[in-house]
Amino acid sequence: MNSYLHIKSFLGQEKTIELLGGWSPLYFKDKVKKIKNWLKSQSLLFVDQKKELEMTPALEEGPVASTSSRSIQREAQRTSEEEERSQEPSGKGQRQSKLEQTLPTRVQDPQLGAFSHGQCLQYGQDSYGIHRKRAGKDLNAFSTQIIDEIQFFKSSIDVEIGQFYAKFNKITSDISELKQNDKKYIEWYKLKNVRLDSIINTCDRIESKFQAQNDEMEDLSILNINYQLRILKDHVLEIINNINQFATNLEKSDSERQKLKNEIIANVEQIHKNYEPHMPRHSTPFTEEKPSLKGSLTPFLGENPICAKDIPKLEEWPTFSGEGEYNHIELIRKIDMLQEDFQIPDEIILGKLPSFFTRTAKKWYYKMRLDHGKHDWPWW
Repeated sequence: MNSYLHIKSFLGQEKTIELLGGWSPLYFKDKVKKIKNWLKSQSLLFVDQKKELEMTPALEEGPVASTSSRSIQREAQRTSEEEERSQEPSGKGQRQSKLEQTLPTRVQDPQLGAFSHGQCLQYGQDSYGIHRKRAGKDLNAFSTQIIDEIQFFKSSIDVEIGQFYAKFNKITSDISELKQNDKKYIEWYKLKNVRLDSIINTCDRIESKFQAQNDEMEDLSILNINYQLRILKDHVLEIINNINQFATNLEKSDSERQKLKNEIIANVEQIHKNYEPHMPRHSTPFTEEKPSLKGSLTPFLGENPICAKDIPKLEEWPTFSGEGEYNHIELIRKIDMLQEDFQIPDEIILGKLPSFFTRTAKKWYYKMRLDHGKHDWPWW
């Protein structure tokens, strides 16, 4: 964080100096040097002004000066400066005599009246004394301020130097700690390299052993494959021999079968020739009596007409869709139970079977009926 130092000289000049955060001794030395140079310039300016006051008495304190008195003062100041350039003044009395020579014997002011030469000198001497006392007070105040500022900067520099050395000591300790850590890391790295070398050597030994075993296994596998190929070749040859033998036997059986067939045909022709003369020329064919249509369609109704009358209606029979979670075993049990209770023959159950099925089950029934034909109820 930055801070600011405000300095005010005895001449009323002000100066603000910015002090940056993180001070160092070199930074403070440079700042103090700049402040000393500035204060020195202010001191030289004060000396010049003091010399000017000694050479030219001020007319500000006392009676109010008119325009004529100010012009006389300026003229006297110019004259004194010219004489100073020619030769150096040697004392206060000489400066006063020169001032007496430059001032007129009598000054006429329209507002204040006339002043004599002695009154003007007395007024200048009084003003010079007042300014001299004031300059002494300002010089003492300026010296006190400089001493205070120097002490402040000294204390600030001491504090910053202490902080700087504290930071320096911390950095030194950090560097030593880093060196120790680096030393530990180097030792650990060396140990790790040793372990890695041992692991690599172990891996090389395992790889060499595995390669040797692999070579042995390859040799064994090649021998095993050759043995299996020989056995397979023997089996193939045996199968080929069996096929050839079967083909030979098949040809023999075909010839024997054809020979037997020819013998049978010859025997039949011989029998037909022997018995044909004894057969009658016209014979009445045998006709079987056909049952009635009703009896052939429903032969079971005549045996038990009472049970056939009590057969349940179609809506009382169970249905089966074949979708979702179905139980076809339950359907079969219900149909068997009705058949047993009412002594229903299989023909009636088969006639009602398409009505028992719906949706997917009906499609399945028609497909099975077309593929397998007509069957009794136990088959279904």
